[in-house]
Amino acid sequence: MRYTLPLLASLLAACACSNDTVTHYAIVREKGTERWYTINPTEYAIDFKQQRVIGSAAGFINRYDDCLVKSLDNWECNADNGDRVFGFLEGQFWEVAKHDVLPDQERKTVSAFEWWRVHLAAK
Repeated sequence: MRYTLPLLASLLAACACSNDTVTHYAIVREKGTERWYTINPTEYAIDFKQQRVIGSAAGFINRYDDCLVKSLDNWECNADNGDRVFGFLEGQFWEVAKHDVLPDQERKTVSAFEWWRVHLAAK
């Protein structure tokens, strides 16, 4: 019961979001360990007219101007002076980086349901 309200609030927020946003959910673990932890979801607001994307996670906002936007589910952006390319392809998040920022961690994209399952299990 204790987790019912936050989960319900999250589901209502997800349903009420704009049609021009998409959210990336990910979990992370130290390499060689079994336990996964959630990292803050990133919501991407897509600006079709300006061909740019605004990413927001944990109160931090990044604007990506070097983007090719075809649709909400199909777009890509160059970031970090070309060291990282990321986006969504047919609704699935993808990312390629020249440098591994966190070499001791394994990260994977998950559904919102799986993100909440891991998040609640870590409590």
